[in-house]
Amino acid sequence: MNRLYKRITEILFTGFALLPMLLFADVTGADPRLTGAPGDDAAACTQCHTGTKLNGGGGSVKIVTPGDATYTLE
Repeated sequence: MNRLYKRITEILFTGFALLPMLLFADVTGADPRLTGAPGDDAAACTQCHTGTKLNGGGGSVKIVTPGDATYTLE
């Protein structure tokens, strides 16, 4: 029982020690002029993302709210 308790304690301690690194976010935001927003570089998204032409693939968004109200964008 003592060995099991020690092992569980080690796992929890390691998990809590690594948690801040797992939750790390870029607090400064995206690099300037690379978001694809109006006025940004037109090739901003194609510098790293290759394959399908920008906004050339199929896709849709569907939002379902309580009460079965929906919003679909295709």
